[in-house]
Amino acid sequence: MAQLSVEEVGRYGRQLILPEWGRRGQESVKGNSVLIVGVGGLGCPCALYLAAAGIGRLGLLDYDRVELSNLHRQVLHCENRVGVAKSESGRDAVKGLNSHISVTTHTVLLDSSNALSILSQYDIIVDATDNVATRYLLNDGCVLLGKPLVSGSALRFEGQLTVYGWRGGPCYRCLFPSPPPPASVTNCSEGGVLGVVPGVIGSLQALEALKIASGMEPAPPV
Repeated sequence: MAQLSVEEVGRYGRQLILPEWGRRGQESVKGNSVLIVGVGGLGCPCALYLAAAGIGRLGLLDYDRVELSNLHRQVLHCENRVGVAKSESGRDAVKGLNSHISVTTHTVLLDSSNALSILSQYDIIVDATDNVATRYLLNDGCVLLGKPLVSGSALRFEGQLTVYGWRGGPCYRCLFPSPPPPASVTNCSEGGVLGVVPGVIGSLQALEALKIASGMEPAPPV
């Protein structure tokens, strides 16, 4: 298990005093890696809180570039980063917050040719996309590799969060065997979203990923 430096003990002190967390939980988090797929409305707050909490290695995957219309909800990015790859903009932001963590960028489009090779490099996968096809691809890759998948989505004024494939739990395809017709799916660019909503869901995704990384139990299904 990864050891904490004196500086890290001071930095994470408010977490270390939690009896459910403690030094063992913090060291476990430091020894874990998380891949965030999608550095947008969900992925930005998730990345911030994982970095702030001291995750050992963070992967940021996104092939898109920052646009002005992103900034009301994608809080890692700022005006002077418009046009920059989201994965690189996100890396710079989280490294500025916590220089102790390692950040790897994947500025690629995730597809069946690269999914397994990328997912296999991480302990926990966070689905922060707004794309149904990618959601099924991530699910299938996580099932094959035995990785937990923390999945979130947000639209208009509401969102949802689920942890799949953790300690024998069901996967996404177990609940939704077949993708819905493309015409029935609405994303944020079509249906809109209030910026704070993905902020809430993305933060909760970070919470569930940290529970897994620390050895705590994720939230029970409702």
